[in-house]
Amino acid sequence: MDEANYWWEQALKYKERAEKARKRALRVELLELGSACEEVAEEIEAHAPGG
Repeated sequence: MDEANYWWEQALKYKERAEKARKRALRVELLELGSACEEVAEEIEAHAPGG
């Protein structure tokens, strides 16, 4: 699960940066990156043994 945790942490970082972004386009891009990281983490957890 360490790999999934890494992606959850990355998602959080992107979302935190999005909150501080002044430009709307940057904010949207950071939120999309955060969502992509969440999807990766969910996929890793879904395919983990016992998950």
